[in-house]
Amino acid sequence: MRARQRLREGREKPSDVVAKDLHLAAEFDMEAQEPYTVFAGLTLAEMRELHEDILLWQVGRPDHDRT
Repeated sequence: MRARQRLREGREKPSDVVAKDLHLAAEFDMEAQEPYTVFAGLTLAEMRELHEDILLWQVGRPDHDRT
């Protein structure tokens, strides 16, 4: 997975940070960092990229309604 590669190399995207927080919270039954905090300091271009990444992630989920 590209996100894991970026995280290992220290060049994560905002969507990688959100996904990592949510995954770790679920795996270890702990509170995740508030996802909205990833928006702090992003440029408009970075926010647009984050939006696209979220849409791609959502479409790839098995429980996503594809109709």
